[in-house]
Amino acid sequence: MFKVIAIILLLLSVISCNISSPTNNCCISAVTNTTSYSGITNIDVTLKNETDRIIYLTHCGGQIGKYIERYDSTWTEAGDIAIVCLAIYASGSVPFQPGQTIKDTIIFSKPSGKYRLKYPYSFKEDQESQGYILSNKFNYINPR
Repeated sequence: MFKVIAIILLLLSVISCNISSPTNNCCISAVTNTTSYSGITNIDVTLKNETDRIIYLTHCGGQIGKYIERYDSTWTEAGDIAIVCLAIYASGSVPFQPGQTIKDTIIFSKPSGKYRLKYPYSFKEDQESQGYILSNKFNYINPR
C-alpha cells in the first residue's frame, strides 16, 4: 500500500507541472545574464515559456511590466516599474507563446543588496495578474 501511495504522489508531482499551474521551477522562467552586478548597469533577462499554452505578460510603453524586489529578511518591492509605467504610457498585454523566448533589459541602479525581478502574467488577455515569473536572485553593488 505504501508503494502505491508513493507512486501516486510521484505522479501527482509530475502532473502538477502542467499549464493549469505553471511555476517558476517548472514551465516558465526568467534568468538574468549573471548573478552579480555593480554600478549603473544593464541587466539582460531571458524569459522562457515552456508550457503548452499562451501566457500574457503586461507591457507598457514598449517594455514588459516587471517589479523589482530586494531581499532584507524577506522579499519586498524595491521599485515598481509596472505601476509607474502605467501612469505615463498606454499599456496592455503581450502574448507569450508556447516555446517562445523573450529578451528583456532593465537599466539598474539601486542601493547595494540582493535583488530579483518579478514579472506578472495571466492566462487571458487583459486579465488581472494570476501569478509571477520570478527571476533568479542577483547581487548588486552600488559603488557610491
